[in-house]
Amino acid sequence: MTRLKSLRFHGLPARRCASACLGALCLLLWLAACSAQDPALQPGAQTPAENLTPPAPGAPLLPPFSTGGELQTITRSASQYILSSADLQSGFGAAFDGEYLTLGDPLLPSYAVFAAYLAPDAPLPSMLQLSGEAGGLWLARADWQRPAWQLEGSALSFSSTASLPLAPEGLLSAQRELRLALFCPAGSSARVKLDLNLSSAPQTPWNLLLWMAADNNLSPYGVLDLNELESVGSTPGVRILAGYDIPYDWEPGTTGIEQVNFIRLAADANPAAVKADADPANISFERSGYDCGDPRHLREFVQWASDNFPAQRTALVLWGHGTGWRPERDAPPADKGGSSVSGGPAARRGGSGVLIDYTDGIGGHSSNGWIASELSGFHFDLLLFDSCFMGDLESLFEYRELADYMIASELVVPIWGFPYDAVLQNWTSSPGILDPPAVGRIFIDEFTAEYEDREICHALVDSAALSELGGELQFLGLSLQFAPKPEWDIFRAAVNEQPLPGELQDIGAFLADYIPATSDQTLRSQAQQCLSAYEESIVYFASENAPGRSGLSMFLPGPGYTSSYAAMYRPMAFNQYTQWLESLEAVGFE
Repeated sequence: MTRLKSLRFHGLPARRCASACLGALCLLLWLAACSAQDPALQPGAQTPAENLTPPAPGAPLLPPFSTGGELQTITRSASQYILSSADLQSGFGAAFDGEYLTLGDPLLPSYAVFAAYLAPDAPLPSMLQLSGEAGGLWLARADWQRPAWQLEGSALSFSSTASLPLAPEGLLSAQRELRLALFCPAGSSARVKLDLNLSSAPQTPWNLLLWMAADNNLSPYGVLDLNELESVGSTPGVRILAGYDIPYDWEPGTTGIEQVNFIRLAADANPAAVKADADPANISFERSGYDCGDPRHLREFVQWASDNFPAQRTALVLWGHGTGWRPERDAPPADKGGSSVSGGPAARRGGSGVLIDYTDGIGGHSSNGWIASELSGFHFDLLLFDSCFMGDLESLFEYRELADYMIASELVVPIWGFPYDAVLQNWTSSPGILDPPAVGRIFIDEFTAEYEDREICHALVDSAALSELGGELQFLGLSLQFAPKPEWDIFRAAVNEQPLPGELQDIGAFLADYIPATSDQTLRSQAQQCLSAYEESIVYFASENAPGRSGLSMFLPGPGYTSSYAAMYRPMAFNQYTQWLESLEAVGFE
């Protein structure tokens, strides 16, 4: 996923190749020591050969890396990758005739080391292609972060070409330099043309990531939604990646949920199974002790998707129980969820937010701030909440820097959630690559059509506009504090006249009522500014049977609610940004 910048490289475990090429591994151990201790193998450094620490007996001497040399330009897909043939270093049975590299010695490993330079505008390569022929050739790459040489994959044997995936993290110096080494064990041979084809693999237009916290009473609906997704499956235009924790003992007879799984979903029509083995990148974890409400596991899932499935755009769905920013009303039993313990991760639950695990959780929902913090470093084109009550300004404010657009509901979401089969059929049949607002509209329209007989509403929100809205609300609160006290009564009366007396009110409905009610020109003008900023933040909105709803709610409390929620509300990001609670307290809210 191009928006997700954090990537990892998983090297080959030594035990998989020890018996196949002991000599090569001995050489790698020496290379690792050199790269960790010798400046000759550090980026941009040059050390004379006589200053290198002598290698172990029987190991060949690797000459120091040269950074000079005549450059040969190779163009691939309008991006330039530059191979420096003068940087080619070799040892023992290795020779280079200007076109082909020949490796092979009956008694000792042969090797060759070379560098490829990436032009400033070139994307990081994801594939390496070699042409020629080889039997038992190994590729190693310099990892700048450790630093060390890392074996890649397994031994290569080919008669014409071979392609290897490249994971870029840790491989490029500040000079955008990729250092590679080819090793031939004793008795093996290779003849390779150094017309390296470093290329970026075509990316899927969209990844749809679904994090399903279903270790609770939603488990049957988790299975239903996964089956809806499988009814279409991943396509060339939309790849579906799911991480889910569904208790098998709650859904006996359903295969594919015996463990926690991170999977690419393929098309499958079996309603009693989730096809968890459709991709070699799929992984699983033991369910016992696995807390799917812990945002650290969510981050692991997003990282796995980023490592294995690059895409041009990414949508993330957070699926499960939600309460918005307010304390939860459906906390798990004490013997299922436990209680928060001061100081540990449980203290960050807060009893509000989204994602909860009844079996292995530590009590309460994960707070929105904790989730956003754990996902720091990633960025999504679209963030969707298949959860109740997440459409309040305070909750979405926590995520505003994490995603370009967000979708959430002010109200209870029907327990079946988004109709994923209808969404995918519409999405995948649309011509061209849809932008995030277009995808968001599909989700909302299909949801509205599915539940037209229920009280529902969903808003597509422009995340960048939320800071502007917060700023305007801050000025409204300050203006109210300096207004004559009769204006405070008018403001409180407008809050109390809203259709849902309590702690939350629809922002648009409240402002539409308050603006004509106030007689203070400054307040009226500032409230109008708030309404304009609010309308700017709502990209798309649809509802059924929900009068007085326009997209987002916020803390506009009735009598007695301010002090009840003050301790939780005061430290939230929205209040830190706007001092909204302090303004309410200053004008008489209790």
